[in-house]
Amino acid sequence: MPLPELISTTANGGTVHKYSLPGGKHPFDRYLACFLGSCKFCTGYAEAIDHVHDLQDTLMISTN
Repeated sequence: MPLPELISTTANGGTVHKYSLPGGKHPFDRYLACFLGSCKFCTGYAEAIDHVHDLQDTLMISTN
């Protein structure tokens, strides 16, 4: 299994990694969106980056 690829980072430390996974007749990609230890697998890059920004907004407000 190939290693995940870092696709994107944010100024506040959020990350999106791309995973190419074997399955069925062809491989498929999943994206792992993380910020401060809270992570979620997403089916597309747009969903992943939106989730990172939502996490940042939520967690940055709750820590202030």
